[in-house]
Amino acid sequence: MFSGKYILLRAIEETDINKISIWNFDNEIAQYFESRFPNNILEQKKWFDAQINQPNKKKLIIVDKANNTPIGMVGIMKIDHINKNCEVGVTIGDKDYWGKIHGKEALKLTMDYLFFQLNMQTIYITVLEENERSIHFFKKFGFVQNGLLKDMVYKDGKYQSYVWMSVQKNNYQPFIIAS
Repeated sequence: MFSGKYILLRAIEETDINKISIWNFDNEIAQYFESRFPNNILEQKKWFDAQINQPNKKKLIIVDKANNTPIGMVGIMKIDHINKNCEVGVTIGDKDYWGKIHGKEALKLTMDYLFFQLNMQTIYITVLEENERSIHFFKKFGFVQNGLLKDMVYKDGKYQSYVWMSVQKNNYQPFIIAS
């Protein structure tokens, strides 16, 4: 568990499955994900079991410390311990927390751990090109665009591109969480 001033990051638990499913299929949130089929509780349970048993992929729940409420999730994917890189993603599922400090603190705690405990050299993201809010968010931490993965996702009747961004340990700009 990682703890900051406003949030803590904890391991995903089976009791989180329903909330995560709600976030994943909320139209305002899902517009920035690849298309997904709706799933039932059995499929959600299989997804959960797969998440906790993957050594190169971790999901963490973002919890608001003020009220102990899960508000989102951090994904750490494609963890490569040999080449020292991985992909991250942050989803704030509770819209009451959009634009607040909680997402920034979640990414800061995650990146601090990845760079300074696991000694990662590069952290990267892939984000749909039209998700300008997310691109701007990651730039605050020193992420720069490395390329465009053209027409990688077919969604809503058109092909969409991924922006590929990364930050190296020596260029990391930790967001300062005000006291």
